[in-house]
Parts: sequence; C-alpha cells; structure tokens
Amino acid sequence: MTDKNPNTSQSRQVRRTHSQRQRRRALLIGSGAVLLLIIVIAAAVFYSRSQQPPTGGWDDFTAIVPLGDPDAAVNVILFCDYANAACRGWHNAGYWQQMQERFGEDQLVFIYRHFPDEQNEQSLLAAEAAQCAADQDAFWAYHDAIMTETEIDGMTESRLKRIAADLGLDRSTFNRCLTAGKYADYVIDDKRVGQENGVDVPPFAFVNGLPTDPNPIFLMTEIQANLAVDAGDSAE
Repeated sequence: MTDKNPNTSQSRQVRRTHSQRQRRRALLIGSGAVLLLIIVIAAAVFYSRSQQPPTGGWDDFTAIVPLGDPDAAVNVILFCDYANAACRGWHNAGYWQQMQERFGEDQLVFIYRHFPDEQNEQSLLAAEAAQCAADQDAFWAYHDAIMTETEIDGMTESRLKRIAADLGLDRSTFNRCLTAGKYADYVIDDKRVGQENGVDVPPFAFVNGLPTDPNPIFLMTEIQANLAVDAGDSAE
C-alpha cells in the first residue's frame, strides 16, 4: 500500500537530504584531515632535512692539501673541474686571494675538491695530475699552472707532464703516477662525496660545511658571518 500522506513523504525527503548532507560533511572533514596530515608530514620532513648538516666526508681523503691553516675558524671547500670554464674564471679572477686579503690568511683555510666531468678524459686526467703533484708537495703550484697555462681542451697527458717538468718535479715519479692512473679512483670518489652532499654543477662551495653560492659576494658575506659567530663564542 502506497503512502499517500504528503507529510510523510516530505518528512522522508528531509531525512534523506539531511543524511546526504551529513555524509558529504563527513567526507569533507575526512578529506581535510588527510590533507592536513599530508601537509604536517611534508613540513616535518622538510624541517628535518633543513636541520641536518650535509653528509660530510670532508676528511675521507688523505691526499687533500689545504691552503691555509687547517685549524682556521672558517673553511671554504670548493668543488671544481679543471675543464670547466666557470671554475677557471673563478680561479683566474683571484677571488681566493681577495678573501685572504680581506679577512686574513690565518682566519681561512681553502680546500679544493675534484668534481671532474667523467665524460671528458682531459678533465679526469688533469685532476689526477694535480694529485700526482701533491705527492711531491706541489699541489697548489700545479693547480695554478693548470688553470692559467692550459686551454680547456689542451690538458693532454704530454702537456700535463710538461707542466710537472717546468715546476721542477721529479719527472719519472710524476710520469709513473699519471700513466699508472694512481689517483683515477680518488678523483671519482671525490666527486661522489660532492654529489652525496648536494653538489650538482661546479663551481660549488661550502663554508664550514654548509652549501654557499660560489659568487664571491655571497661567499664573503657567509665568511664574515661565521667569523662573527666565532668571535662571539671566543668572547664567552
């Protein structure tokens, strides 16, 4: 028997509408809660990552030759590639010398790390050659010679050996080192450490372990800030 009472039909419609609204409200609340949870988790992950220092690995390689006092208040690590025009420009502009003059040689230590182009044989060979020179305490002299006395595509094995001879290195020792690829794995591992710490394109700088724009203006600002913190800590 069909209910002909209009009041009953209207009452059912009201209940149905109310029920539908409740379901929609529950869905909206549930969706909002999920979205809020996702936002909270994402924010927590971002905050956690931002508070974590780089992976490190700065001391993994005994062949690193620092320029300056290893115990200086501020260390600047530069990942670079001898076959990279920007790296050559950074070096030949004399930025590091400018920083030493501004802040004092005893306040800074500069560390060069290799970030070679693995598809470029000369890039790899030049990095290996610099480490072979380090065996004879001539890393920085050789480093400077590569940057200033060779073209990007002129770092052949014969040219690299000639640089060593011009610097007065023991030729047979250097040549054996380079020809044997003594530091081939070393320079690749150096790059790996850089990649693990966020290095993507050279030049890439770190000041006291934290990534910093290699632009000298930003570098000097960061160095100044670190020196100020060090001075404050020393005063306490």
